[in-house]
Amino acid sequence: MNTGTSVLLNFLIIIVLVFVDYFMVQSFSRLREMQSTVRTIRSLVTILSCILVPISVTGKLDYNFELVPLLIGSLYSGVQAATVLFAATLGMEWILDGTAHATGFAVTSVVLFPFVAALSDFYLKQRLIWRNVLFVVLLVGATTLHVALLVRVTGICEANNLYLILLNLAVGWINVMLVEIFNELTRMRERIFGYEKLSFARELAAAFAHEIRNPLTVAKGFVQLLRETPIHEEKQNAYLSLIEEDLAHAEQIINDYLVYARPELASVEEIEVTAELRHVSDLMYSYGVGHGVNVTVFLHCQETYIIGDRGKLYQALINIMKNGIEAMSEGGTLTVRLSRLNKQLAIAIQDQGVGMTDEEVKRLGIPFYSNKANGTGLGMMVSYSIIEMMKGQVHVMSEKGVGTVFTILFPIAREG
Repeated sequence: MNTGTSVLLNFLIIIVLVFVDYFMVQSFSRLREMQSTVRTIRSLVTILSCILVPISVTGKLDYNFELVPLLIGSLYSGVQAATVLFAATLGMEWILDGTAHATGFAVTSVVLFPFVAALSDFYLKQRLIWRNVLFVVLLVGATTLHVALLVRVTGICEANNLYLILLNLAVGWINVMLVEIFNELTRMRERIFGYEKLSFARELAAAFAHEIRNPLTVAKGFVQLLRETPIHEEKQNAYLSLIEEDLAHAEQIINDYLVYARPELASVEEIEVTAELRHVSDLMYSYGVGHGVNVTVFLHCQETYIIGDRGKLYQALINIMKNGIEAMSEGGTLTVRLSRLNKQLAIAIQDQGVGMTDEEVKRLGIPFYSNKANGTGLGMMVSYSIIEMMKGQVHVMSEKGVGTVFTILFPIAREG
């Protein structure tokens, strides 16, 4: 099995088992009561699977992603689970991988386990960004030490050791983000009362799984081709590039969902809205031309400031304006107006597109709801979440066959 195939198999094993874990826990109430045990078992199965599908970079030294499920299972399930996982992994290494791998892992465990045990309670009490930092530091440190020990014990020096460390980090980060998303979905579900809201939570989880499954299914298909069919190196590289694109798409879906699930403003500052709106409109002008749409801007107030995140405001406006342009399949005009409404700043974005019914308007901003045939609804979902984070409001007026007006209201911080 070539390196690319074994890397992707390791990755898919880890990701698929995270999904299985989540949906089993959500589907069976008894499992929800013993979630830590289920997570520990899932981590053990994942570690065993990774050991059985090693990554051979040069055909001499085998490696795998066992440290990823080991760390995640230990940090998210507590000291007892960590003790079981470290001991079981050492046993599996000794039986399945031989003395060299077991010795390298044993020394790595002696160094790593005290840190994991000390941080297990502290870890879950931190904000998401600090949990990410702690996880990355532990994973990079453990991977570097493990690879170095394997080289020391076996005497085989690989030229791609840095490649292995970066791969481990990438797989670990995507995995921990999925765990965070599913943890957030679980917390959301626990806060929901009543049948209608519970049904919505199930719909949300199923929709997210559907969206993330599409690129993973494509990647899996290419992996099977690479594994089962002799393929020329040039074509193999083309397949790997396509797999990389699908995984990048899956990562983008995860990132967009996190904006909704864990809303945080990266940088809060005063934003002069006139300049920002002019900049965004200029950027969208060429996109409009490509769709036969003219973008017109009316700025009825100058040097008016709001408080928020400049990058996220840009993202929200781009999403809404892009949707407006795409709604006008036969061309038209997208009109953007900036005005003052009492103590609020109003940004009105009006299109001459197909319009929406009242029921469709009510569902805007719901995760994974879209009026477009191939849309995911992520752009509108993220836009609504960003505007809400910045203390704003969205009002939508629409009529079928006439068009839609999005009016965004922000509290004015000051006027220049």
